[in-house]
Amino acid sequence: MNATPGSIPLKARTVTDLLDAAVGLYRHNFGTLLGVVAVVHAPLLGLQVIGGGLWAWGMSQGTSDNLPGWAMAVAGMAGMAILGVYYLGALVLAPLSAGAVALAVSDLYLGRTVTIREAYRRAAPWWLQLFLAQLIIQFGMGMAVVVVGVPLLFAGGFAAVSSPALGIGLMIAGGLIMLVLMLAGFLLLLAAIPAIVVERRNAIDAIGRSFRLVRPGWKRALAAYALLGLLVALPMMLAYGLTIASQAASASDMQSFPLTNALVGALVSLVTLLVMPITMGGQVVIYYDLRVRQEGFDLEVMAANLGLKASAAARDLPPPALLLQPVAPPPPPLPPPPPADITAKEELNQ
Repeated sequence: MNATPGSIPLKARTVTDLLDAAVGLYRHNFGTLLGVVAVVHAPLLGLQVIGGGLWAWGMSQGTSDNLPGWAMAVAGMAGMAILGVYYLGALVLAPLSAGAVALAVSDLYLGRTVTIREAYRRAAPWWLQLFLAQLIIQFGMGMAVVVVGVPLLFAGGFAAVSSPALGIGLMIAGGLIMLVLMLAGFLLLLAAIPAIVVERRNAIDAIGRSFRLVRPGWKRALAAYALLGLLVALPMMLAYGLTIASQAASASDMQSFPLTNALVGALVSLVTLLVMPITMGGQVVIYYDLRVRQEGFDLEVMAANLGLKASAAARDLPPPALLLQPVAPPPPPLPPPPPADITAKEELNQ
């Protein structure tokens, strides 16, 4: 599928303009961006729905004595195994999908044409670097949370026994530190993925590049990413609300509970798939905004385009050797002919 490049200018943007640009790119290139995301995430979300549904079916039928204990255990283990494949697949394939989306959005943002196959073909050689960058950032973020945030939460819980105010303060501090660390990890990964596939950097270099880009404009990047997250969270919250309501309504009827759970899970997965390109594409839009503000990337692209136009115009001119060849001077003018009366007299004298 070929995408039609959107007419979105490359320039410095406000926070709301970043949101508009991300949504505009998705709207103008809906099929391509959704296709790039769906290649990986549609099968993964399908596995999630099947595994969760099989586990719920086994538990519900076992508790209602419609299945023997061994059959309930087999159904539960099969569901857990499918969910394990889902999590493993997400760990391995999600970085490749993120790289393909980054390349597709980058091409569309710069006015180029892109296809789903071409996006994955160009992202595939960088899978290992994408995987390592994600692993390093998430592992480092997780270790920081375990070392700093979790001890404060436990300390707050123990301190609350003797001093409720101190305990609550420690738990709030621990929660805030964990939130800050998670946001820092998201911001680092935000620019690291485009830095790998667009600038062709390795994982360590891309993380450092992301830190240098995000650090001066982290407030704007965080605000834009939060708005994108809120935009995506609204339909997700509606879908999860429907899930909880449907499960509560069918809880008394254990026969219909597995089917209801599977249908609502499929709906949640579909909504998740539809909104994923906005957040993943928005990361690339924020990345280019950081480059425009700090490096004048828009001027660089403009200069490159002008250089290409000048080269194309130069190809239409004659070769410089022809332009520089000396031109011979014109011959001197001939003398004017004598008057007619003088010519007649000369003939009579003769």
